[in-house]
Amino acid sequence: MTFSGGEATAQPHFLAELVDALYDDGISLALETCGQFDFAALRPVLQKMDLLFMDLKHPDTQAHRRFTGQGNETILENLQKAAALGVPLVVRIPTIVGVNADDATMEKAFTFISSHCPGARLELLPYHRYGEDKYAELGLPRPSADFAAPTKAQLARWEALAAQQYGIEVVSYK
Repeated sequence: MTFSGGEATAQPHFLAELVDALYDDGISLALETCGQFDFAALRPVLQKMDLLFMDLKHPDTQAHRRFTGQGNETILENLQKAAALGVPLVVRIPTIVGVNADDATMEKAFTFISSHCPGARLELLPYHRYGEDKYAELGLPRPSADFAAPTKAQLARWEALAAQQYGIEVVSYK
């Protein structure tokens, strides 16, 4: 079972109860998270996972704050702590032209992953506009029209760079 959608870690007590019950029944467990959570409170839950997916939207704190409204200090700490647990970890980078889809940002992200998350795998997720109608339903402004998906060639180049120069295994769950 994969805990996904919204932010599963936003309800830590409910998540812990559910994970405990499923774990005791021998169910395989995975968690997808943005990484913004209290690690100490969720450590027992994370240790029961068979796979963790954690986002790294931007390696630079100020840029992360500009695009998301908050810094990434907790996320970067949690990525490091999650990697140290020994649970298989996939760091997902949503790649968005106009946000993080450039060589300098990718190299900074790969440096962080290779230095602080040994053994973590990497998945680059190209930007899409599938959820934009929800913004209107929620009365929120749509994302910038300047945001776009990188080309397949750009993704392939970054994947090769991550693997060859940084020793990061690249995966895809498409």
